[in-house]
Amino acid sequence: MLTLDVQDESTVLAAAKQLKDIPIDLLTNNAGIFTEGNTMTSTSKENMMKEFEVHAMGPLLVTRALLPNLRLAATSKRNCVHVVQMSTIDASIEGCGGPIAYCTSKTALHMVNSTMANELECDNIAVILLDPGMIYRLVLTKGKQPKSSLKWQM
Repeated sequence: MLTLDVQDESTVLAAAKQLKDIPIDLLTNNAGIFTEGNTMTSTSKENMMKEFEVHAMGPLLVTRALLPNLRLAATSKRNCVHVVQMSTIDASIEGCGGPIAYCTSKTALHMVNSTMANELECDNIAVILLDPGMIYRLVLTKGKQPKSSLKWQM
């Protein structure tokens, strides 16, 4: 597992340099943030851009930087390579009624994912979205540790 700041392209490129010539058959883009302001009138431009940088640009930068590694794995005997983007039901094009920066940036991720999938199909690299469903997250509970994610789903 590799931890880095997807908002900082230099850290993404440095991480890719550390992994030079290492085949990667599974890349999971799971970075996420949740900024203040839920509505069009309460969300700042700065927070909106932060969420777009993390949710839409981050997966693009990381995948692009690690593309040589993914291609290396795709040409190996295993020949089963996946890029997974973590998404949310809040990314619905029909609107989610949720926080504007989060919903729109995750919707942008869907288009980034679709474009990547089309571009990388010829390299035998599958690019998919996963929606884990409603789970407890510290960001949603304002830092309080929940007893069980499953209870919340029920």
